[in-house]
Parts: sequence; structure tokens; C-alpha cells
Amino acid sequence: MTVVSIENKPIRISWIVDGGEAGKFLIWREGAPLDSLSDKQRLFGWHAPSFYGSTLEWAEAGGVKGIALPAAMALSYFLAPSSVAHALFLWGVEAELLRKAAALFQDALEAGRFMPDHGRWLQEG
Repeated sequence: MTVVSIENKPIRISWIVDGGEAGKFLIWREGAPLDSLSDKQRLFGWHAPSFYGSTLEWAEAGGVKGIALPAAMALSYFLAPSSVAHALFLWGVEAELLRKAAALFQDALEAGRFMPDHGRWLQEG
């Protein structure tokens, strides 16, 4: 998924499948490091579940370093991306599709058409 940043270096999002951060989204910038506190604050400046980015860990996967977004926080983030207004991150086509999918998933949860099994999730851990 691609988001275009104010610096014209796209912000990318991929799913981490291996290692200690498996099961999280990796948010990284193509062509330039995404590795400062200000990067977190700009991308998550209004995202209360991550305490505005401060609780998110740095991760490395596939040779790139970025911010690890836990799956449990992803739905709220993708429903309403929480970057600060002056950062001017523009969502790309793939990101718009993910945002639409997040809205559909939220609707299914609210209507009871999908109900996570917490016990099973704990067993599979």
C-alpha cells in the first residue's frame, strides 16, 4: 500500500509475516529512512490508541526499517488515518482500498456478521 508524503517519498505499508513482529503492519518510507520520533508524531498525531505513536515500536522486515502497527490498532487507524493536518500525507490507491475494506469490516463487526473468537485467538497466540 502506498501513501505519498509531503517529501514525495511514498509511505509504504506491508504485513510482517516472520520474526518477532509477525502479525503487525510495517509502515516505512521508500527511499528514505522512517526512523525518527517526528515521523511517528506526524503519522499518528491524532491516533489515541497508539498514544499518538509513542507506544509503537520500531521494526525491521524485508530489509527495511519502519513503525510496527499492531493488528489490534490497525482497524482504528485505517478507518480514520490520524496523521497531523500539516504533514500532508496523501493516501494512494491501495491505501484507499484498505480504508474501504476497514469500513466494511467495521460494519460487519457492528452488525454481528463477524465475531472474533477471543479464546481461540489466545490458544493460537
